[in-house]
Amino acid sequence: MYAVEHEGHTFWAIKPWMTIPINSLSPGNLYNRLSWYNDTRMNRFLATLYAQQEIKDQVFINAMDPWFFRRFFKKNVPLRRVYYTLDDISEVEYTSKHGVALEREKCRVADVVFATSTELVKLMKVNREEVYLLPNAVDFDLFHRATNPNIQRPKEFEGIDKPIIAYVGHLDYRVDPEILFSILKNHPDKYLVVVGPESWPKEDFERLKTFKNFLFVGPKKIDQLPNYLAFTSVGIIPFLLTKVTKSIYPLKVNEYLAAGVTVVATPFSGDMELFSDLVPLTTDSLQFCDYIQKEIDTDSSEKKELRFKRAQENTWTKRVKEFWDVLGLKS
Repeated sequence: MYAVEHEGHTFWAIKPWMTIPINSLSPGNLYNRLSWYNDTRMNRFLATLYAQQEIKDQVFINAMDPWFFRRFFKKNVPLRRVYYTLDDISEVEYTSKHGVALEREKCRVADVVFATSTELVKLMKVNREEVYLLPNAVDFDLFHRATNPNIQRPKEFEGIDKPIIAYVGHLDYRVDPEILFSILKNHPDKYLVVVGPESWPKEDFERLKTFKNFLFVGPKKIDQLPNYLAFTSVGIIPFLLTKVTKSIYPLKVNEYLAAGVTVVATPFSGDMELFSDLVPLTTDSLQFCDYIQKEIDTDSSEKKELRFKRAQENTWTKRVKEFWDVLGLKS
């Protein structure tokens, strides 16, 4: 257990007791009995924690982890039970096996249900009538550091004298390979940089590395990202249009905008349309490349100010206020 202090508040990160891995079991009596056993252990841990920290009143938020706390001991019952869904749980084999049914259960017993995207709100309304939209947001002050003229240039960017096109995020199954390869071919006068982890098929990732204008810097801590965005000309979100991405609220678009970076993306979710006045959207790989050049050529201080203003409308501070307003409790 360790504490993080921020603006007069303390965040405690706590590792709970171990539980039995049961996801491989089929639905039925054995699964339910062991699930109840795991819940008993978790409740005992929670009771111990509350006693040690002298916690009397609490709001319990389950962030898309319906496998635990299917029930509470009487002494652990919180002021509010909140379920917060972040992705379409049915679209991943591991999570869908028990997660779909358990999420339905969570939605029935929760006092409040939040979802991060309009698509997830629609999906959750199958489980209950009232679902609140609470999208991802941005730490504006952190990402706005990218506008500091004295910010340090990342060592990986030393020697690069060409415009940089950056994808900041996980290079995974959501990313359209056709768009990335099209960028590398059609923008040889620019660098395509990926900042984040990668789990692409080996052959695709190896092909990326054959391009001289491709740079993979790997995952970085969040407070390092402004340094990379400060020297980025265009930020991209080249997601495929799938059922998974349809339910994603574009977290990284607000981070790009807060950094003052122009953005090109695909219209992978309905929430992306909310940014279409600032962000050109297309699924066509050649048009995507054309938009990149156009955004570079037409960028201006006025456009940067519009990006800052939009990002400031989507901060975590605002989301926290929305959260407490829905719960009807004082923060």
